[in-house]
Amino acid sequence: MVPHEAIEQVLMEDGREHAAPFVAVTSVPCDRKGERLIVLHTADLGDLEETLQRLKQADIPNLWKPNASAFYQVESIPLLGSGKLDLKGIRSSAESLSREA
Repeated sequence: MVPHEAIEQVLMEDGREHAAPFVAVTSVPCDRKGERLIVLHTADLGDLEETLQRLKQADIPNLWKPNASAFYQVESIPLLGSGKLDLKGIRSSAESLSREA
């Protein structure tokens, strides 16, 4: 199992302050591997190449490092009324976006 929160922490370590969540990591079914990591992000993520370099240099296992094709920009990250991440909504969006690609 890959801890999605650990990947989110690395992706959010850009040194900038953000008012709302701008990245969420989930997984979708994959015929080849069983599961595939998907990163939903808003424009606040910044430059994707810089983000991928930061991820590449992060002290986390390579299995936890999604590649560029796993990143999908969305208008906003799905949230619950409480302000917490809507995990079902995130996964549903990820499944839909990954099927379209």
